[in-house]
Amino acid sequence: MKEQAIPEYVIAKRVQYYDDYTMIFCFLGKFRDEEYDQYNPFHRKFTIGWKFQPAFVKAKLAIQNVDELIIEFKVAYKLVNEDKLEQIKEFVNGTDVKEITDFMDNHIDVSLYSCINVGSYK
Repeated sequence: MKEQAIPEYVIAKRVQYYDDYTMIFCFLGKFRDEEYDQYNPFHRKFTIGWKFQPAFVKAKLAIQNVDELIIEFKVAYKLVNEDKLEQIKEFVNGTDVKEITDFMDNHIDVSLYSCINVGSYK
């Protein structure tokens, strides 16, 4: 039986909270708990993320229902990051790439639904 090689890169997933927005992102790293370095060109090149701004989302929710908005945001981040997802596939397997989209999709769901409850975000 052929031994499987350990991948050189893994998907590191992060959620960082700031006063009026949240950054939800994934990047290629050497290990899962690697610290993100904005000055590392490799990290920057292979980062896929979404800046969640509750005030912007609440304004959109006033004119659009949450399910439509969720679909719109999921399609938007995938289109914007389509090239990066393809590049990442060169470094990791398909399961890891699906892990990125699942992570992002899940956080978009959670973020948008929590905006319905006005007390959830500032």
